[in-house]
Amino acid sequence: MTILVNPAGGVYTGRKVCTTAGTAEQLASTSEIIVSIAIQAETNNTAEVAVGDSNVVAADDNERGILLAAGESTTISVMDLSDIWIDAKSSGDGVSYLYLKAN
Repeated sequence: MTILVNPAGGVYTGRKVCTTAGTAEQLASTSEIIVSIAIQAETNNTAEVAVGDSNVVAADDNERGILLAAGESTTISVMDLSDIWIDAKSSGDGVSYLYLKAN
């Protein structure tokens, strides 16, 4: 019999709201070693949210990163939760996320 080992140290969730549109904000300010993350734009967002690195931009004609409309999601393989940043086209819009923590 083969035993499969789950490399994840648990499943965790979070939420981040952009307080000021046009200003990139870290998803988490402290380093957290993870395996992967699923990010979903909140369903009540009024505009798109961009997901990327510290240079992420949601503004029209200057977009950088992955743009998510309300309810859309993306999954990213990344090692550190603090490497993920978001920006919103509208203040108060945000994302919910679920990540697998590394052992």
